[in-house]
Amino acid sequence: MTTHYFIETDFASTQLARQARNELAQQLRAQGLNCHALTLLRATDNVRIFTLEANQPELSLEDKSTKPKRRVMKSRDRLKPQVV
Repeated sequence: MTTHYFIETDFASTQLARQARNELAQQLRAQGLNCHALTLLRATDNVRIFTLEANQPELSLEDKSTKPKRRVMKSRDRLKPQVV
């Protein structure tokens, strides 16, 4: 997972910071990555931080390679010689 931060004070306006995040999200989605965008508020000075988390998509169960399950044989009671 990769996280990108766009701090509004690093841009000329809040709108430009948000736009930069959204453009990067669009580019990463085009590459097949899953993206999740958040807007955070820094508590110390109320500056908005636009975040973008990107990660590889999960493989579906059909795509995952799995080993065949092993069959477990129940042990059978061995025949004991009968004492007569």
